[in-house]
Amino acid sequence: MELRIGDFSMLTGRSITVLPLVLMASMPLAAEELNGDEASAEFTNIGFLNPSPDALKKRFPMCDAFLKVVWIDKQKKIGYTRYDLYHEGKKDGRWLALVHLDPASPRADYYLDGYRKAGTLQEFFSAIKQGQTAFYRANLVIEVPQKDRTVVAWELTTISEEREVWDYTLADNRKNVCVPYPGGQRMWIAERRMVKKLYGSDEAARKLDNLTGLIQGKGVTLSERLFLSLTPVDLNFDGIEDYVGLPSSIIYSHGGNYYQMQVGGDLVDKQLSFPPTANVCGPKPYLMNTYLTTDGKSYFLNNECNLTEATK
Repeated sequence: MELRIGDFSMLTGRSITVLPLVLMASMPLAAEELNGDEASAEFTNIGFLNPSPDALKKRFPMCDAFLKVVWIDKQKKIGYTRYDLYHEGKKDGRWLALVHLDPASPRADYYLDGYRKAGTLQEFFSAIKQGQTAFYRANLVIEVPQKDRTVVAWELTTISEEREVWDYTLADNRKNVCVPYPGGQRMWIAERRMVKKLYGSDEAARKLDNLTGLIQGKGVTLSERLFLSLTPVDLNFDGIEDYVGLPSSIIYSHGGNYYQMQVGGDLVDKQLSFPPTANVCGPKPYLMNTYLTTDGKSYFLNNECNLTEATK
């Protein structure tokens, strides 16, 4: 996919040379860190640390797997990884992907194999260190200013866009897959477990009946379809299963009952409230590109709103 020079220069006011993804001769990778081993267990992935270090498992018990990331620029929170992708429960290829933990929209699925096959991967990595990030439509762009005041822009689309497959997973939504931030003090939960993947139909139905009987609040309803898509997690560490469905379905236990996070505010800036407490988060644009992180002791919405404290 090529970024049209005329369109992009209209946004920047600068002369742009775009280096698109192209498919040419392949180039071997130079990073030994990505040589994962093939385990035999179901839904294994070459991109996961195997085995997971005991220190990580102890600090982040909510993570079932940890994605290996080679950092290109830690300050910009940009690195790369190589992993297997699953589609409809079956492996569907192995991919080289860029990881960008952007505060507004972290992603770990930018398509790098085009640059690898073109033999320009190392040049692109150098561009990341020298340039700055921008977004054009849905694509990530690395801009590198030149001495003649022009800009060279490297464009990345996602693997899903390249393949036109929109429901790829790393572990079939049967594991919480965590991506470390540089320094390892926090994890982005990039893929989450789902009720329908963890429990049989009878057990899921019992859990839904129990939740429906305990959930409080006027007009609060929970369909079977929504419940099956939720992630079981103990948000407030009270030993009782809570449920998260982003962007706004957060259901948590409190005082023997269940409550649902309430959303107020305008079209952009949302204020989140957590009955029956007076706890609130915002107003901020929480529901745009919503994601979940953890420091091992608390869960955070968009790396800011402390869901653990808010739901206690």
